[in-house]
Amino acid sequence: MAALFTSAIEAQVAPCDPQLIQPPGNPLGYRLRGDRCEGIYVQQVGGTPLTVVSWTESFEDYDLSSRQPLTLEWDSPEEGKAQLVAHAQCRRLYYRMDAVRPFGSRSYSWPTDLFVSVGIGRDELGILGSVHRRAGDTDHDIYLPLRIGQKGKPARTGSYKL
Repeated sequence: MAALFTSAIEAQVAPCDPQLIQPPGNPLGYRLRGDRCEGIYVQQVGGTPLTVVSWTESFEDYDLSSRQPLTLEWDSPEEGKAQLVAHAQCRRLYYRMDAVRPFGSRSYSWPTDLFVSVGIGRDELGILGSVHRRAGDTDHDIYLPLRIGQKGKPARTGSYKL
């Protein structure tokens, strides 16, 4: 019974980052949208630490006008929820998508309506997948190379782009 209660609570927790500042009155603002949080946010200027923003095995070009979802796939350990984060890599455009996939998930169908509205092209989008693990007394994020496609099953290439 306790496991069911815990699962129900976890399912209700939004994957939104509470530290992102919302632009007032912007309909494209970062907020919960179905099973993900997505949108434009306000970035405090003054220095951003160096971080990994994308690790992919394959990332095919996508058609901004098709409105078809992107398929994100990964190989991961059976344990742990997959955290997916996408960032715009454009100067002065602060866009982000966060999604959490349940234990054992290996794919996500990402609706493209919002980032297409913003006009983010393939070369301007970084996407990172990770699983949080605890080893002994230390927490680790294990990065998952993503395969991303729009027209069919994303390709396995055996080469990676960081």
